[in-house]
Amino acid sequence: MNPQNKMPDIEKKAIHIMVEHPEIVLNTEIDEKWFSNNQLRTLASFINLWNAQYTNADEIQAQFSETPFGKRMNCEALFSLIENVPDAYDYSAVFKTLRANYYKRNLQDSAANIVKDPCDFTVNHLLGVYQEATRLTITPRWTSRK
Repeated sequence: MNPQNKMPDIEKKAIHIMVEHPEIVLNTEIDEKWFSNNQLRTLASFINLWNAQYTNADEIQAQFSETPFGKRMNCEALFSLIENVPDAYDYSAVFKTLRANYYKRNLQDSAANIVKDPCDFTVNHLLGVYQEATRLTITPRWTSRK
């Protein structure tokens, strides 16, 4: 999988929620490192920096398009793609899945590193990733729509 090009559906759903529902960004931690796609990760980081100080997708698109990162992307196409994602009913499940996918990728990469180089460092790294994955949880202070 090339994270530069592939945009997993769960990541598109998460960005859609972040763009269309700024109150969620205010009320829950959404870490941009959870995104495997570089464009979506960059946009998530920008949205987090803005801390929900926008009122609609057009405003965030206009501001993001003026950043050095946004100028290197086709922001119009990116936001069109985000706009066409159906709104998720269970926001919490989207972010839990996004986070779980991130840790699954990290655990797989760490396990592969152990196969390549079975030393204390790689084993300890895998244990650290596992402990972080099981320790952290998403605790939203918002309710999902039904």
